[in-house]
Amino acid sequence: MFRQVAKPNPKKQRVAGSFSMPAPTGGWNGRDSLASMPPNDAVLLENMIPDTDRVRLRKGYRIHTSGPNGAVETLAEWSGPTGANQLFAACASSNSVFNVSSATATSAIAGSGLSNARWQHVMFGTGGLNYLVMCNGEDAVQNYNGTTWTEPVITGSGLTSSKLVHVTENKERLFFTESSSTSVWYLGTNAIAGAASEFDYGPLMSLGGYVQACATWTLDGGNGLDDYFTVMTSRGEVIVYQGTNPAAASTWGLVGVFRIGAPIGRRCFFNIGADLIVMTDDGFVPLSRALLTGRTATYEAISDKIRQPTRALIESHKSKFGWQPILYPKRGLGIFNVPIDEGTDFEGIQLVINTINRSWCQFNDVDALCWSLYGDNLYFGDKNGNVMHFDSTMTDNGANIVGTGKPAFSNMGIPAHLKKFHHARLHIATLRAVTPAVDILVDYEEKVPTAVPTVSASPLWDETFWDVSLWASEEPEVTTQWFAVTGIGFMGTVHMRLEVNAAVVEWIQTDFLFEKGEFI
Repeated sequence: MFRQVAKPNPKKQRVAGSFSMPAPTGGWNGRDSLASMPPNDAVLLENMIPDTDRVRLRKGYRIHTSGPNGAVETLAEWSGPTGANQLFAACASSNSVFNVSSATATSAIAGSGLSNARWQHVMFGTGGLNYLVMCNGEDAVQNYNGTTWTEPVITGSGLTSSKLVHVTENKERLFFTESSSTSVWYLGTNAIAGAASEFDYGPLMSLGGYVQACATWTLDGGNGLDDYFTVMTSRGEVIVYQGTNPAAASTWGLVGVFRIGAPIGRRCFFNIGADLIVMTDDGFVPLSRALLTGRTATYEAISDKIRQPTRALIESHKSKFGWQPILYPKRGLGIFNVPIDEGTDFEGIQLVINTINRSWCQFNDVDALCWSLYGDNLYFGDKNGNVMHFDSTMTDNGANIVGTGKPAFSNMGIPAHLKKFHHARLHIATLRAVTPAVDILVDYEEKVPTAVPTVSASPLWDETFWDVSLWASEEPEVTTQWFAVTGIGFMGTVHMRLEVNAAVVEWIQTDFLFEKGEFI
Protein backbone atom coordinates (compact mmCIF):
# COMPACT_ATOMS: atom_id res chain seq x y z
CA MET A 1 0.00 0.00 0.00
CA PHE A 2 1.29 3.37 -0.96
CA ARG A 3 1.37 6.05 1.65
CA GLN A 4 -0.58 9.18 0.89
CA VAL A 5 0.80 12.63 1.37
CA ALA A 6 -0.60 14.05 4.61
CA LYS A 7 -2.99 16.93 4.15
CA PRO A 8 -1.98 20.25 5.65
CA ASN A 9 -3.39 20.84 9.11
CA PRO A 10 -4.21 24.56 9.42
CA LYS A 11 -4.35 24.25 13.19
CA LYS A 12 -0.70 23.21 13.30
CA GLN A 13 0.63 25.71 10.78
CA ARG A 14 2.59 28.72 11.85
CA VAL A 15 0.77 31.82 10.65
CA ALA A 16 2.83 34.82 9.53
CA GLY A 17 1.66 38.17 10.80
CA SER A 18 2.61 41.78 10.19
CA PHE A 19 1.82 45.05 11.87
CA SER A 20 2.70 48.70 11.25
CA MET A 21 2.77 51.57 13.69
CA PRO A 22 3.54 55.24 13.10
CA ALA A 23 6.49 56.90 14.78
CA PRO A 24 5.62 58.04 18.33
CA THR A 25 4.33 61.51 17.46
CA GLY A 26 2.48 61.63 20.78
CA GLY A 27 5.85 62.06 22.43
CA TRP A 28 7.38 60.88 25.66
CA ASN A 29 4.89 59.56 28.23
CA GLY A 30 6.26 59.44 31.76
CA ARG A 31 2.87 59.22 33.43
CA ASP A 32 0.81 56.27 32.19
CA SER A 33 1.54 52.63 32.89
CA LEU A 34 3.15 50.61 30.11
CA ALA A 35 -0.05 48.60 29.73
CA SER A 36 -2.32 51.62 29.25
CA MET A 37 -0.08 53.93 27.23
CA PRO A 38 -1.63 55.32 24.01
CA PRO A 39 -0.18 53.63 20.90
CA ASN A 40 1.38 56.77 19.43
CA ASP A 41 3.28 57.64 22.64
CA ALA A 42 6.82 56.72 23.63
CA VAL A 43 8.29 55.17 26.75
CA LEU A 44 11.57 56.91 25.90
CA LEU A 45 12.36 59.70 23.45
CA GLU A 46 15.76 61.38 23.71
CA ASN A 47 17.13 63.98 21.31
CA MET A 48 14.20 63.24 19.01
CA ILE A 49 11.43 65.83 18.61
CA PRO A 50 7.88 64.51 18.07
CA ASP A 51 6.15 66.46 15.31
CA THR A 52 2.63 66.16 13.95
CA ASP A 53 3.55 63.56 11.29
CA ARG A 54 6.97 62.17 12.23
CA VAL A 55 9.74 62.25 14.84
CA ARG A 56 12.83 64.28 13.98
CA LEU A 57 16.35 64.07 15.37
CA ARG A 58 17.19 67.45 16.90
CA LYS A 59 19.86 69.61 15.35
CA GLY A 60 23.09 70.39 17.15
CA TYR A 61 25.16 73.41 18.09
CA ARG A 62 28.42 75.14 17.34
CA ILE A 63 30.58 77.72 19.08
CA HIS A 64 29.35 81.25 18.46
CA THR A 65 31.79 83.00 20.79
CA SER A 66 34.61 81.63 22.92
CA GLY A 67 37.00 83.42 25.21
CA PRO A 68 34.93 84.92 28.06
CA ASN A 69 36.48 84.10 31.42
CA GLY A 70 34.51 81.52 33.42
CA ALA A 71 31.23 79.70 33.12
CA VAL A 72 28.53 81.67 31.27
CA GLU A 73 25.75 82.09 33.86
CA THR A 74 23.68 84.77 32.11
CA LEU A 75 22.84 85.56 28.51
CA ALA A 76 20.89 88.76 27.79
CA GLU A 77 19.79 90.25 24.50
CA TRP A 78 19.51 93.97 23.83
CA SER A 79 17.08 94.82 21.03
CA GLY A 80 16.49 98.31 19.74
CA PRO A 81 13.98 99.97 17.43
CA THR A 82 16.59 100.12 14.68
CA GLY A 83 19.95 98.54 14.01
CA ALA A 84 21.31 95.15 14.95
CA ASN A 85 20.49 93.39 18.20
CA GLN A 86 23.31 92.69 20.66
CA LEU A 87 24.01 89.74 22.94
CA PHE A 88 25.76 89.89 26.32
CA ALA A 89 27.21 87.13 28.48
CA ALA A 90 27.96 87.35 32.20
CA CYS A 91 30.66 84.95 33.32
CA ALA A 92 31.63 83.50 36.68
CA SER A 93 35.24 83.60 37.94
CA SER A 94 35.73 87.13 36.64
CA ASN A 95 32.03 88.12 37.08
CA SER A 96 32.55 90.23 33.97
CA VAL A 97 29.96 90.98 31.31
CA PHE A 98 31.05 90.56 27.68
CA ASN A 99 29.55 91.61 24.40
CA VAL A 100 29.24 88.32 22.49
CA SER A 101 27.29 89.59 19.50
CA SER A 102 30.05 88.30 17.22
CA ALA A 103 32.69 85.57 17.34
CA THR A 104 35.03 87.84 19.30
CA ALA A 105 34.06 88.68 22.86
CA THR A 106 34.67 92.24 24.01
CA SER A 107 34.50 93.54 27.56
CA ALA A 108 31.28 95.37 28.43
CA ILE A 109 31.37 95.57 32.25
CA ALA A 110 34.68 94.80 33.94
CA GLY A 111 34.41 92.23 36.71
CA SER A 112 36.46 94.15 39.27
CA GLY A 113 34.17 94.78 42.24
CA LEU A 114 31.25 92.73 40.89
CA SER A 115 29.96 89.93 43.10
CA ASN A 116 28.22 87.43 40.84
CA ALA A 117 27.27 86.69 37.24
CA ARG A 118 23.63 85.69 37.78
CA TRP A 119 21.73 88.65 36.41
CA GLN A 120 17.98 88.93 35.84
CA HIS A 121 17.00 91.34 33.10
CA VAL A 122 14.24 92.94 31.05
CA MET A 123 14.00 95.21 28.00
CA PHE A 124 12.36 98.58 28.65
CA GLY A 125 11.71 101.37 26.16
CA THR A 126 11.42 105.01 27.12
CA GLY A 127 12.41 108.41 25.75
CA GLY A 128 13.08 107.03 22.30
CA LEU A 129 15.67 104.57 23.62
CA ASN A 130 15.53 100.89 24.49
CA TYR A 131 17.25 99.83 27.69
CA LEU A 132 18.49 96.46 28.84
CA VAL A 133 17.97 96.62 32.62
CA MET A 134 19.85 94.05 34.76
CA CYS A 135 20.17 93.28 38.47
CA ASN A 136 21.64 90.42 40.51
CA GLY A 137 20.94 91.12 44.19
CA GLU A 138 24.51 92.09 45.11
CA ASP A 139 25.76 94.66 42.62
CA ALA A 140 24.50 97.98 41.33
CA VAL A 141 21.68 97.84 38.78
CA GLN A 142 22.97 98.14 35.22
CA ASN A 143 21.29 99.90 32.26
CA TYR A 144 22.39 99.60 28.63
CA ASN A 145 20.93 101.85 25.94
CA GLY A 146 22.53 100.25 22.90
CA THR A 147 25.77 102.19 23.27
CA THR A 148 26.62 102.84 26.91
CA TRP A 149 26.38 100.96 30.22
CA THR A 150 25.41 103.05 33.24
CA GLU A 151 24.59 102.48 36.90
CA PRO A 152 21.25 104.23 37.49
CA VAL A 153 20.74 105.98 40.80
CA ILE A 154 17.70 104.33 42.39
CA THR A 155 16.72 105.63 45.80
CA GLY A 156 14.03 104.84 48.33
CA SER A 157 13.47 104.98 52.06
CA GLY A 158 15.21 101.91 53.47
CA LEU A 159 16.31 100.70 50.02
CA THR A 160 19.78 99.46 49.18
CA SER A 161 19.60 99.32 45.40
CA SER A 162 22.27 96.61 45.10
CA LYS A 163 19.81 94.22 46.81
CA LEU A 164 17.44 94.38 43.84
CA VAL A 165 17.55 90.87 42.36
CA HIS A 166 14.73 90.61 39.83
CA VAL A 167 13.13 93.08 37.43
CA THR A 168 10.05 93.14 35.24
CA GLU A 169 7.92 95.70 33.39
CA ASN A 170 4.22 96.35 33.84
CA LYS A 171 2.12 99.22 32.51
CA GLU A 172 5.16 101.32 31.54
CA ARG A 173 6.83 100.93 34.95
CA LEU A 174 9.83 98.96 36.14
CA PHE A 175 9.21 96.73 39.18
CA PHE A 176 12.17 95.36 41.16
CA THR A 177 12.15 92.43 43.59
CA GLU A 178 14.33 92.92 46.66
CA SER A 179 16.49 89.99 47.73
CA SER A 180 15.08 87.97 50.68
CA SER A 181 12.28 90.48 51.18
CA THR A 182 8.51 90.70 50.93
CA SER A 183 8.79 94.11 49.26
CA VAL A 184 8.68 95.10 45.60
CA TRP A 185 10.01 98.52 44.50
CA TYR A 186 8.68 100.41 41.50
CA LEU A 187 9.83 103.47 39.59
CA GLY A 188 7.77 106.25 38.07
CA THR A 189 6.05 105.87 34.72
CA ASN A 190 8.65 105.51 31.92
CA ALA A 191 11.50 106.01 34.40
CA ILE A 192 14.73 104.01 34.40
CA ALA A 193 16.16 105.66 37.52
CA GLY A 194 15.22 107.98 40.35
CA ALA A 195 12.98 107.63 43.38
CA ALA A 196 11.50 104.16 43.90
CA SER A 197 8.41 103.46 45.98
CA GLU A 198 7.93 100.35 48.11
CA PHE A 199 4.95 98.01 48.10
CA ASP A 200 5.13 95.39 50.85
CA TYR A 201 3.23 92.21 49.96
CA GLY A 202 4.06 90.60 53.30
CA PRO A 203 0.56 91.07 54.82
CA LEU A 204 -0.86 88.98 51.96
CA MET A 205 1.69 86.17 52.31
CA SER A 206 0.01 83.81 54.74
CA LEU A 207 2.60 81.08 54.12
CA GLY A 208 5.57 83.34 54.80
CA GLY A 209 8.69 83.32 52.66
CA TYR A 210 9.79 86.13 50.37
CA VAL A 211 9.03 87.44 46.91
CA GLN A 212 10.76 85.16 44.41
CA ALA A 213 9.87 86.89 41.13
CA CYS A 214 7.34 89.20 39.51
CA ALA A 215 5.80 88.96 36.07
CA THR A 216 3.18 90.43 33.78
CA TRP A 217 0.29 88.08 33.04
CA THR A 218 -2.10 88.87 30.21
CA LEU A 219 -5.69 87.79 30.93
CA ASP A 220 -9.07 88.38 29.40
CA GLY A 221 -11.19 89.53 32.32
CA GLY A 222 -14.36 90.01 30.30
CA ASN A 223 -13.68 93.50 28.94
CA GLY A 224 -10.79 92.59 26.69
CA LEU A 225 -7.19 91.71 27.45
CA ASP A 226 -5.45 93.31 30.41
CA ASP A 227 -1.95 93.02 31.85
CA TYR A 228 -2.04 91.88 35.46
CA PHE A 229 0.87 92.31 37.84
CA THR A 230 1.79 88.95 39.34
CA VAL A 231 3.90 88.38 42.44
CA MET A 232 5.22 84.85 43.06
CA THR A 233 6.47 83.98 46.52
CA SER A 234 9.05 81.41 47.56
CA ARG A 235 6.32 79.36 49.29
CA GLY A 236 4.07 79.11 46.25
CA GLU A 237 1.58 81.93 46.71
CA VAL A 238 0.62 84.03 43.69
CA ILE A 239 -0.61 87.56 44.39
CA VAL A 240 -2.36 89.22 41.45
CA TYR A 241 -3.02 92.95 41.14
CA GLN A 242 -4.68 94.98 38.43
CA GLY A 243 -4.12 98.65 37.69
CA THR A 244 -1.64 101.29 36.65
CA ASN A 245 -0.37 103.02 39.80
CA PRO A 246 0.42 101.10 43.02
CA ALA A 247 0.42 104.39 44.96
CA ALA A 248 -3.38 104.71 44.90
CA ALA A 249 -6.03 102.17 45.88
CA SER A 250 -8.30 103.55 43.17
CA THR A 251 -5.76 102.59 40.48
CA TRP A 252 -4.25 99.44 42.01
CA GLY A 253 -6.62 96.70 43.12
CA LEU A 254 -6.09 93.20 44.46
CA VAL A 255 -7.52 90.49 42.21
CA GLY A 256 -6.70 87.57 44.49
CA VAL A 257 -4.17 85.40 46.28
CA PHE A 258 -3.76 81.84 44.95
CA ARG A 259 -1.72 78.70 45.70
CA ILE A 260 0.60 76.92 43.30
CA GLY A 261 3.75 74.88 43.87
CA ALA A 262 6.79 76.85 45.00
CA PRO A 263 8.55 78.40 41.97
CA ILE A 264 12.00 77.07 41.08
CA GLY A 265 14.69 79.75 40.96
CA ARG A 266 14.43 83.38 39.92
CA ARG A 267 14.22 82.47 36.22
CA CYS A 268 11.06 80.47 36.71
CA PHE A 269 8.66 81.52 33.95
CA PHE A 270 8.06 82.51 30.36
CA ASN A 271 5.11 84.05 28.55
CA ILE A 272 3.42 82.14 25.76
CA GLY A 273 0.49 83.79 24.03
CA ALA A 274 -1.72 85.26 26.74
CA ASP A 275 -0.52 82.86 29.42
CA LEU A 276 2.35 82.54 31.86
CA ILE A 277 4.10 79.17 32.29
CA VAL A 278 5.77 78.78 35.70
CA MET A 279 8.25 76.12 36.80
CA THR A 280 7.11 74.90 40.22
CA ASP A 281 7.46 72.00 42.63
CA ASP A 282 4.30 70.59 41.01
CA GLY A 283 5.66 70.75 37.48
CA PHE A 284 5.34 73.36 34.76
CA VAL A 285 1.97 75.03 35.15
CA PRO A 286 0.04 77.59 33.09
CA LEU A 287 -1.07 80.28 35.49
CA SER A 288 -4.49 80.59 33.87
CA ARG A 289 -5.33 77.00 34.86
CA ALA A 290 -3.45 76.81 38.16
CA LEU A 291 -5.30 79.77 39.64
CA LEU A 292 -8.65 78.14 38.86
CA THR A 293 -7.87 74.69 40.25
CA GLY A 294 -5.09 75.23 42.79
CA ARG A 295 -2.46 72.62 43.66
CA THR A 296 -4.90 69.70 43.84
CA ALA A 297 -5.39 69.40 40.06
CA THR A 298 -1.84 68.56 39.00
CA TYR A 299 -3.17 67.33 35.66
CA GLU A 300 -3.50 70.98 34.66
CA ALA A 301 0.29 71.25 34.44
CA ILE A 302 1.56 71.15 30.86
CA SER A 303 4.19 68.71 32.18
CA ASP A 304 1.52 66.29 33.42
CA LYS A 305 2.37 63.74 30.71
CA ILE A 306 5.94 63.54 32.05
CA ARG A 307 4.83 63.98 35.66
CA GLN A 308 6.93 61.28 37.30
CA PRO A 309 10.34 62.02 35.74
CA THR A 310 9.76 65.76 36.17
CA ARG A 311 9.01 65.45 39.86
CA ALA A 312 12.00 63.17 40.36
CA LEU A 313 14.28 65.75 38.74
CA ILE A 314 12.79 68.57 40.81
CA GLU A 315 13.18 66.61 44.04
CA SER A 316 16.83 65.77 43.32
CA HIS A 317 18.07 68.98 41.71
CA LYS A 318 15.80 71.87 42.69
CA SER A 319 18.53 73.70 44.63
CA LYS A 320 21.04 73.71 41.76
CA PHE A 321 21.63 76.76 39.59
CA GLY A 322 20.61 76.51 35.96
CA TRP A 323 16.83 76.02 35.98
CA GLN A 324 15.38 78.17 33.22
CA PRO A 325 12.49 77.88 30.76
CA ILE A 326 12.62 79.53 27.36
CA LEU A 327 10.23 79.70 24.42
CA TYR A 328 11.79 79.06 21.01
CA PRO A 329 9.13 80.29 18.56
CA LYS A 330 11.19 79.58 15.45
CA ARG A 331 10.83 75.84 16.04
CA GLY A 332 7.65 75.88 18.12
CA LEU A 333 9.42 74.51 21.20
CA GLY A 334 9.28 75.24 24.91
CA ILE A 335 12.60 74.27 26.52
CA PHE A 336 12.95 73.71 30.27
CA ASN A 337 16.60 73.62 31.33
CA VAL A 338 17.38 71.22 34.20
CA PRO A 339 20.81 71.16 35.93
CA ILE A 340 21.74 67.68 37.15
CA ASP A 341 25.28 68.45 38.32
CA GLU A 342 27.11 71.57 39.48
CA GLY A 343 30.43 73.37 39.32
CA THR A 344 33.23 72.12 37.08
CA ASP A 345 31.29 68.89 36.52
CA PHE A 346 28.16 70.73 35.43
CA GLU A 347 25.75 68.67 33.36
CA GLY A 348 22.32 69.61 32.12
CA ILE A 349 19.36 68.12 30.31
CA GLN A 350 16.31 69.76 28.77
CA LEU A 351 12.68 68.75 28.97
CA VAL A 352 11.18 69.92 25.68
CA ILE A 353 7.57 70.39 24.60
CA ASN A 354 6.34 70.82 21.05
CA THR A 355 3.97 73.75 21.53
CA ILE A 356 1.88 72.73 18.52
CA ASN A 357 0.81 69.26 19.64
CA ARG A 358 1.99 69.44 23.29
CA SER A 359 4.16 66.34 22.94
CA TRP A 360 7.35 65.91 24.98
CA CYS A 361 10.89 64.67 24.55
CA GLN A 362 14.21 65.05 26.36
CA PHE A 363 17.44 66.60 25.08
CA ASN A 364 20.73 65.13 26.25
CA ASP A 365 24.35 66.23 25.73
CA VAL A 366 23.44 69.94 25.82
CA ASP A 367 25.14 71.17 28.99
CA ALA A 368 23.55 74.62 29.09
CA LEU A 369 23.82 76.89 32.13
CA CYS A 370 21.58 79.57 30.62
CA TRP A 371 19.67 80.37 27.43
CA SER A 372 18.68 83.40 25.38
CA LEU A 373 17.18 84.28 22.07
CA TYR A 374 19.32 86.46 19.83
CA GLY A 375 17.01 87.66 17.12
CA ASP A 376 15.03 84.57 16.12
CA ASN A 377 17.88 82.21 16.96
CA LEU A 378 18.63 80.32 20.16
CA TYR A 379 21.89 80.41 22.14
CA PHE A 380 23.18 78.93 25.38
CA GLY A 381 26.16 79.44 27.65
CA ASP A 382 28.30 76.59 28.96
CA LYS A 383 30.67 75.98 31.86
CA ASN A 384 33.77 76.57 29.70
CA GLY A 385 33.05 80.18 28.78
CA ASN A 386 31.54 79.40 25.40
CA VAL A 387 28.38 80.84 23.89
CA MET A 388 26.81 78.20 21.65
CA HIS A 389 24.45 78.70 18.71
CA PHE A 390 21.87 75.95 19.12
CA ASP A 391 19.87 74.37 16.28
CA SER A 392 22.45 75.67 13.82
CA THR A 393 24.27 72.57 12.60
CA MET A 394 24.01 68.79 12.39
CA THR A 395 26.60 67.93 15.06
CA ASP A 396 27.12 68.84 18.69
CA ASN A 397 30.15 71.05 18.08
CA GLY A 398 31.62 68.26 15.96
CA ALA A 399 30.47 65.37 18.13
CA ASN A 400 27.83 62.83 17.12
CA ILE A 401 24.20 63.42 18.05
CA VAL A 402 22.69 60.36 19.74
CA GLY A 403 18.94 59.81 19.40
CA THR A 404 16.95 57.15 21.22
CA GLY A 405 13.33 56.08 20.79
CA LYS A 406 11.19 53.42 22.41
CA PRO A 407 7.53 53.52 21.32
CA ALA A 408 4.68 52.24 23.46
CA PHE A 409 4.25 48.46 23.58
CA SER A 410 1.66 47.06 21.16
CA ASN A 411 -0.29 43.79 20.97
CA MET A 412 -0.06 44.04 17.16
CA GLY A 413 -3.82 43.88 16.81
CA ILE A 414 -4.10 40.33 18.22
CA PRO A 415 -3.85 40.67 22.01
CA ALA A 416 -4.47 37.05 22.98
CA HIS A 417 -1.89 35.43 20.70
CA LEU A 418 1.72 34.73 21.48
CA LYS A 419 4.07 36.12 18.84
CA LYS A 420 7.55 35.20 17.69
CA PHE A 421 9.09 38.38 16.31
CA HIS A 422 11.80 37.94 13.69
CA HIS A 423 12.02 41.24 11.73
CA ALA A 424 11.45 44.95 12.26
CA ARG A 425 11.59 47.58 9.56
CA LEU A 426 12.12 51.30 10.04
CA HIS A 427 10.93 53.94 7.56
CA ILE A 428 13.40 56.81 7.89
CA ALA A 429 13.85 59.99 5.85
CA THR A 430 17.48 61.06 5.82
CA LEU A 431 20.15 62.84 3.81
CA ARG A 432 22.70 60.10 4.43
CA ALA A 433 22.75 56.36 4.83
CA VAL A 434 21.92 55.78 8.48
CA THR A 435 21.90 52.38 10.19
CA PRO A 436 20.29 52.50 13.65
CA ALA A 437 20.78 49.95 16.40
CA VAL A 438 17.46 48.13 16.75
CA ASP A 439 16.27 45.48 19.17
CA ILE A 440 12.88 44.01 19.89
CA LEU A 441 11.41 44.30 23.38
CA VAL A 442 8.57 42.04 24.48
CA ASP A 443 6.12 42.07 27.38
CA TYR A 444 7.34 45.35 28.91
CA GLU A 445 10.97 44.28 29.29
CA GLU A 446 13.94 46.64 29.41
CA LYS A 447 16.84 45.93 27.11
CA VAL A 448 19.46 48.12 25.46
CA PRO A 449 20.19 47.48 21.75
CA THR A 450 23.34 45.44 21.25
CA ALA A 451 23.92 46.48 17.64
CA VAL A 452 26.15 49.48 16.94
CA PRO A 453 24.55 52.31 14.90
CA THR A 454 26.57 53.48 11.92
CA VAL A 455 26.56 56.49 9.62
CA SER A 456 27.99 56.66 6.13
CA ALA A 457 30.47 59.36 5.22
CA SER A 458 28.58 60.61 2.15
CA PRO A 459 29.14 64.38 2.18
CA LEU A 460 26.35 66.87 1.76
CA TRP A 461 26.09 69.16 -1.23
CA ASP A 462 29.19 71.30 -1.72
CA GLU A 463 31.09 69.71 1.19
CA THR A 464 33.82 68.21 -1.00
CA PHE A 465 35.43 68.59 -4.43
CA TRP A 466 34.08 67.49 -7.79
CA ASP A 467 35.02 63.93 -8.86
CA VAL A 468 36.20 63.03 -5.34
CA SER A 469 33.07 61.83 -3.53
CA LEU A 470 29.42 61.32 -4.27
CA TRP A 471 27.22 64.04 -2.89
CA ALA A 472 24.09 63.13 -0.96
CA SER A 473 20.70 64.56 -1.83
CA GLU A 474 19.79 68.01 -0.54
CA GLU A 475 16.35 66.80 0.58
CA PRO A 476 15.71 63.87 2.97
CA GLU A 477 14.79 60.69 1.13
CA VAL A 478 12.69 57.93 2.68
CA THR A 479 14.54 54.65 3.07
CA THR A 480 13.43 51.35 4.57
CA GLN A 481 15.64 48.88 6.39
CA TRP A 482 14.85 45.44 7.73
CA PHE A 483 16.49 44.34 10.96
CA ALA A 484 16.59 40.76 12.17
CA VAL A 485 15.26 40.59 15.73
CA THR A 486 14.44 37.82 18.18
CA GLY A 487 11.71 37.90 20.78
CA ILE A 488 8.68 35.92 21.94
CA GLY A 489 5.82 37.57 23.76
CA PHE A 490 2.30 38.94 23.62
CA MET A 491 3.37 42.61 23.43
CA GLY A 492 6.19 44.12 21.45
CA THR A 493 8.02 47.31 20.56
CA VAL A 494 11.44 48.37 19.34
CA HIS A 495 14.26 50.14 21.10
CA MET A 496 15.98 52.24 18.46
CA ARG A 497 19.24 54.15 18.85
CA LEU A 498 20.87 56.47 16.32
CA GLU A 499 24.34 57.96 16.44
CA VAL A 500 24.55 60.57 13.71
CA ASN A 501 27.12 63.02 12.46
CA ALA A 502 25.97 65.63 9.95
CA ALA A 503 22.73 63.93 8.95
CA VAL A 504 19.06 64.82 9.04
CA VAL A 505 16.96 61.93 10.34
CA GLU A 506 13.16 61.72 10.41
CA TRP A 507 11.45 58.60 11.78
CA ILE A 508 8.12 57.94 10.05
CA GLN A 509 6.96 54.36 10.67
CA THR A 510 7.92 50.96 12.09
CA ASP A 511 6.81 47.59 10.67
CA PHE A 512 6.91 44.22 12.43
CA LEU A 513 6.98 40.67 11.06
CA PHE A 514 6.20 37.80 13.41
CA GLU A 515 4.82 34.29 13.58
CA LYS A 516 1.49 34.06 15.30
CA GLY A 517 1.38 31.37 17.96
CA GLU A 518 -1.46 29.62 19.67
CA PHE A 519 -4.40 31.40 21.22
CA ILE A 520 -3.87 31.68 24.97
